[in-house]
Amino acid sequence: MKNDDEIHELAIEHWNYVKNVLINAESNINHKILDIIGFHYITALKHGYKHGVDEKDSELKEEMADMKEVILQLKEIIKVIRER
Repeated sequence: MKNDDEIHELAIEHWNYVKNVLINAESNINHKILDIIGFHYITALKHGYKHGVDEKDSELKEEMADMKEVILQLKEIIKVIRER
């Protein structure tokens, strides 16, 4: 998983791309407003990224619990087969 600095850098890279698209599309853009939009864009992207990671971690934990249950069942089956 990326650390906070890496997530921040990723968000800045994304924002720089979007900002350039906006500047190229509108030559008379207000740069003060663009800076405000950039702050919110970067903050939202970082927040969303962390939610995505949290959700994926939760899914992986559920899958691991399921796998542990299957392994336990297989061990019981092997035990029964060996006892025959």
